[in-house]
Amino acid sequence: LIISLAATFALLVATSAVITLFYEQAVVRYLKKYLDEHLLTQISMDDIRFRVLRSFPYATVEINHAVMLSGNHFSPADFRKSYAATLLKAKKISFQFDLFKLVHKNYELRKIEVSDGFVNILFDRHGHHNLNVWKSDTGGSSYAVNLKSVNAVDMAVRYEDLRSQVKIRTF
Repeated sequence: LIISLAATFALLVATSAVITLFYEQAVVRYLKKYLDEHLLTQISMDDIRFRVLRSFPYATVEINHAVMLSGNHFSPADFRKSYAATLLKAKKISFQFDLFKLVHKNYELRKIEVSDGFVNILFDRHGHHNLNVWKSDTGGSSYAVNLKSVNAVDMAVRYEDLRSQVKIRTF
């Protein structure tokens, strides 16, 4: 029984290493291309890591120290502090893919988790918000999205609407 468990564990580790070796660059390229095609704003990050073993039978792409700027058609100058220029800052953003579909080059996004940071949801004096960061229709490539959940872990949320004078801060 112990030998069988050890052999199964060794097989999982070896399979994880092989998948990481062959698919890491393809998945990272796919994610970068997807974000480039769909984002209307800038995002910066330290590094991108591809993980298989930690979330088996799913593959996870982790973006470390991500910062996304506020969207277009929004006036950060209406706010007194510099936080208005930033929509999202997170220590880690994880995108989870179905591993078995990944082997067949079907990049199906299943889960997004954002952790250890903050998000600013802001409305300027004209009622324009900073959430306009995603292109509605690219007319280009099609992507499979079977998104089951978006999780926020240890995130501070700031909501401010200057027109209606509403300010909410929560964690």
